[in-house]
Amino acid sequence: MIKPVLPVAQRIEDKVLTASPALELLPGVVIIHHLHDSTVVYMSSSGLSRLRVTLQELKEMGKNYHARFFNESAAAEYVPQILGMLERNNDEETVSFFQQVRSGAH
Repeated sequence: MIKPVLPVAQRIEDKVLTASPALELLPGVVIIHHLHDSTVVYMSSSGLSRLRVTLQELKEMGKNYHARFFNESAAAEYVPQILGMLERNNDEETVSFFQQVRSGAH
């Protein structure tokens, strides 16, 4: 019997659901982005509570998530560096950056 192939988005959601218990145990905030459309797929509960949003709210923000919570002029410097590193796929390469985050408080 041939197993049906799930859409990529569903396979990603399934993997994140499987990994999320372990991700919640890590110190700090874990964020998983969908790089093709710059949206958030997952954020650990510690990050959600700091931003004072739910995961569903983050997903509904789409690309506006970045403008709402991050310094866009700083991101213009480090985001291309990070994306370039990912494209080169070199395990020896690193990128260091400081990311300012605005809290969810208004």
